[in-house]
Amino acid sequence: MAQAGDSKAKTEEEKQAEAVPSDEEKPFTVSDKRHWARRQQGEELAEPVETAERLPTYVEELRAQMEEKDATLREYIASYKTAKEEMEAARARMAQDMDRRLERHKQEFFAGLLHCLDNLERAVAAGENHQDYDGLLQGVMMVRDLFLQKLRDESIERIDAVGEPFDPAIHEAMDVVAVEEPSQDNTVVEELSPGYRYKDQLLRPTQVRVGRHAAGSSEAGGVDNADL
Repeated sequence: MAQAGDSKAKTEEEKQAEAVPSDEEKPFTVSDKRHWARRQQGEELAEPVETAERLPTYVEELRAQMEEKDATLREYIASYKTAKEEMEAARARMAQDMDRRLERHKQEFFAGLLHCLDNLERAVAAGENHQDYDGLLQGVMMVRDLFLQKLRDESIERIDAVGEPFDPAIHEAMDVVAVEEPSQDNTVVEELSPGYRYKDQLLRPTQVRVGRHAAGSSEAGGVDNADL
């Protein structure tokens, strides 16, 4: 009877032993630590959360002010560049306009001179064909008057010299001659080459002879031979 009980107990122990797997039969799982492999297996990875840097309040205010001033400065620089480009473009347009006006003025001026040349050629032809020297003289005088009128139209005027007090600013003394009248002392008595001015600017001084009275004094500002 005792042996039968032991056999029955062994049978139950053997059953329990058979129910518990051995170390060799225990199932095991492998966890792949590689993040790409884990993503392929469907696991969600928690992204690292960056914590914002906490600064004192006054530092934040200073940073905001600096960013605002920097933005304002960039706006000023952009406005300056735009204004500079517009100014350069306007200057270029003005220069082109001035060049066009100058060219048009030159054309009109030279076209007027051609009329003078036409009259001069007519006067020369009249003198050659008819031996009319009086007519030739009249023609040349007409050309001269026409030419002077064209110069006056351009604000170019001839300087009157004879009988005027000598002025070194507009007269060039080429010679000094003796005069009998005291009133002619230091006065232009002869014009050798006419002078011209353009508006208030001297184009060419008048070459003149200046009178000197025998009793005149060089201390009065007259022309001396040493000045010629």
